Amino acid sequence: MGIMKLFLRSYRFMTIFLLIMAWPGGPVCAQETPEVFYPPGMEPPEGGAFPPASPPPVAAAPSAASAPPGAEAPLREGGAELPRSYRGISLGMSLEDLKAALQKEPLLNFRGDQDVSFLPSSARSQNVVETTGPSFIRRAFFQLWEGGLFIMGFSLHTGLVDHYSVFTGLVKKYGEPSYLDPKEAVWEAGDTRISLERPLTVKYIDLRVFNELIGESALIESAEIKRRQEFLDEF
Repeated sequence: MGIMKLFLRSYRFMTIFLLIMAWPGGPVCAQETPEVFYPPGMEPPEGGAFPPASPPPVAAAPSAASAPPGAEAPLREGGAELPRSYRGISLGMSLEDLKAALQKEPLLNFRGDQDVSFLPSSARSQNVVETTGPSFIRRAFFQLWEGGLFIMGFSLHTGLVDHYSVFTGLVKKYGEPSYLDPKEAVWEAGDTRISLERPLTVKYIDLRVFNELIGESALIESAEIKRRQEFLDEF
């Protein structure tokens, strides 16, 4: 009889224990790690320095994303005018004005002329300024052609900012991109292009200068091909 009572007590105890462990919010449930969706390229660094972003809606690419970069892009749907400046740094500004603006920028560790380089291989004047940042901006680079800034790029810290948040912010501000593929999203209007490239770089580009350089590059390449063929024809 005593053995039977002991068995019943043990059975009741185990039943109560299992119910507590399985109850929502109980010890067992609390130890479970929910499955989190991270879009490609948005995985957090080791240690999870930023909280997961909400997953993007599953939908077809926007219709405005059919034209490749460099082609005549369709008009963006809504949104503000594309800016040509960021935190006081503007496309078209001179090297001296750029250095002065970088000296005042707290998000960058600009060190003056030691961060400025000249490209001697260029037939015309071309400067590159490259610097780093202590927080949100991990690295920044600026390219000047004949004394004017025509490209500025900002590689963001993936431990502090995520791709999806930047993309949705740009869409909210400037409308759907003119071009979209897995590697980049591009907004174009007039002489200005803004692109968001993976893993996490935002670029501002002066299209007038950019297209001019592409045209010159094509002419140089064509001349090189012609000289090569003339050389081969001599054999």
